[in-house]
Amino acid sequence: MLLASVGGALPDRASDRQIAQLYTARAGRWDVGAAGQTGYQGHRLVAAALDELSADRVEAIVDAGCGTGLVGELVRAKGGHLVGIDMSEAMLAQARQKNVYDALICGDLLDYLTSHEQSCDIITSAATLIHFGDLDPVFAAAARCLRRGGLFAFTLFPNDDDPEAVAIGTLNGLAQGGCFRHGDGYVRRTAAKHRFSVALLRREAHEFVRNAPLPGTIAVLRRDG
Repeated sequence: MLLASVGGALPDRASDRQIAQLYTARAGRWDVGAAGQTGYQGHRLVAAALDELSADRVEAIVDAGCGTGLVGELVRAKGGHLVGIDMSEAMLAQARQKNVYDALICGDLLDYLTSHEQSCDIITSAATLIHFGDLDPVFAAAARCLRRGGLFAFTLFPNDDDPEAVAIGTLNGLAQGGCFRHGDGYVRRTAAKHRFSVALLRREAHEFVRNAPLPGTIAVLRRDG
């Protein structure tokens, strides 16, 4: 990732080893950093966007990259069956203590979404797709897992340098965390390729760094096909 930030080839995603190491180190203090209105906000953005678009209770929700279960706590009441998936066993250990998921799976979200065709009505993914450069396989897997009319809600970091492209995170702490930036045009184009319509796409404060808001993109896609 650091080589890509200075002109190397852009990887498709952060490596499994990098993600595992990153979130194993952060698991114990993740929820503390998400407390209040001046910490991490991704879980709140996802839950609020879903509430804005639909108040209906659905049959099944998949929380892809569930981490310590912050999203799960907020969307539990919206779904009859809630599944969480994460690559970090340390993060999942925190999620288990909250007792909000019907199932927690340690594994790759692409593998799960691809192998569970039309099995859910909502997919949530807060601060997870920031580790994927190429969103094409993610959107393809999500479209396969969702039932028609289902919603895919997630957060990204915006790419204001080129709205039509993907770039590595800037060296303010994001690149070291294995993050990417995605332009709004890129998101819309990739979504349309997989028969998603854009139900919501806007800028919000995703988290705070030294008390300054770090902008993020909150997106909700609707599976049309």
